[in-house]
Amino acid sequence: MIWKRHVAFLLTSQAISLLGSSIVQSAMIWHITLVTTSGSAIALASVAAFLPLVIVSPLAGVWADRYNRRVITVAADAAVAVATAGIFVAFVLGHRSLTLMCVVLAIRSCATAFQSPAVTSLLPGFVPEDHLMRVNGLSGSVQALSNILGPALGGVALALMPLHMVFLIDIATAIIGITLFGSS
Repeated sequence: MIWKRHVAFLLTSQAISLLGSSIVQSAMIWHITLVTTSGSAIALASVAAFLPLVIVSPLAGVWADRYNRRVITVAADAAVAVATAGIFVAFVLGHRSLTLMCVVLAIRSCATAFQSPAVTSLLPGFVPEDHLMRVNGLSGSVQALSNILGPALGGVALALMPLHMVFLIDIATAIIGITLFGSS
C-alpha cells in the first residue's frame, strides 16, 4: 500500500506545480494581449509558449526512458522556477520587453516537454499493474484540469495584481511541488 502514498504525493505535487505554471503562462499571454493589443505579438507569444514543447518532446521522451526520471522532473520544475524568478527580477528592474517574455515562455515550454514524459514514466515503476490504468487516468485528469483552470485563474490573478507578482505564484508552486515530490 506504500505505492498509494507515492501516487498521492506525486499527483499532488504535479497538480500544484502544473496549475501554477499554467496560471503564470496564461497571465503572461493575457498581459501581452492587454499591453500590446497586437495580434502579431499574441501569436508570437503563443508560438513561444507551445512550439518548443512540440519540437523538444520527442527528445525529452527518450531522455525520460534513459535517465533518472525523478531528477528530470525536479530539474524541469526547477528550470521553470528559475526562469520565472529571472523574469520577476527583470520586471522589478523595469525590463519588460516582449522578447524577454517570449524567451521565458520558450524556456518554460522546453522544461514542460521534459517534465511530462518523466512523470508519466515514473508511474509504472511503483503502481501495481492492476491499478495502473486508473492512476494514469488520474494523472491525465490532473493535467487536463490544470490546462482548464490555469487560463481562467491566470486572468483572475492578472486582474488582482501586477504581472510581476503573478510570477511569484509559479515560484511558490514549484517549490511546493518539488518539496512534495521529494516526499514521495
